[in-house]
Amino acid sequence: MFISGVKKFFVDALKKMKVDIKANRGLCLAILAYVIVLSTVTILKYYTFLTSFHDLGIFNQAFWTTLFEHKLFYETGDLSFNLGGSFFGTHFSPILFLLLPFYAIYPSCESLLVMQTIVLAIGAIPLYWMACEKLGDKYAIYTSILYLIYPPLIAINLNDFHLEAFTSTFLLFAVYYLERGKWIKFFLFTFLAMATFEFVPLIVLFIVIYGAFLYLCLLYTSHAADEL
Repeated sequence: MFISGVKKFFVDALKKMKVDIKANRGLCLAILAYVIVLSTVTILKYYTFLTSFHDLGIFNQAFWTTLFEHKLFYETGDLSFNLGGSFFGTHFSPILFLLLPFYAIYPSCESLLVMQTIVLAIGAIPLYWMACEKLGDKYAIYTSILYLIYPPLIAINLNDFHLEAFTSTFLLFAVYYLERGKWIKFFLFTFLAMATFEFVPLIVLFIVIYGAFLYLCLLYTSHAADEL
């Protein structure tokens, strides 16, 4: 039941994105440009030995050993304190199971770098939706472009491969659906965000507090309007 619900969500999202591609070519071109440029730069960094075992090598080894050596996300980078060798002995990150099929298409460090770049770029979509409602279409595209050229975002992208890079995009979608009151999609993206790292539930807690505060404000505004 859950799997069919997730499948339906992504099918509906793809249908919506087909419409958005026609209606929002500027956003799509900005995202495409970001993905091409940052993927190229990160891959060139890898080819010129400017990456490191922490954490690109660790994740590449973890995915590789799972696929080809039948060891559950085994990596040797943390053996000094994680004697079992599984990445789950260091961090609780179930999102690895979701990323594994994408890595399996082309098992390499390049896949991880491109995957991370795409997910970071997709974060511009919920931000664009929120900006459209609050600022209008004219300024929404500028807001998305500012997100894509935001130095800390680019710095994360250039810093090898880290699961924290996925957290921001999932949380942006979660906040968007929270404000819309679409609870199934909100819980889906909060679940994905919490699956990246063990510290994320604390961030989700503050998002829930924000949602409760927003609901109380709307309730108060509605009550005040009724009295008038």
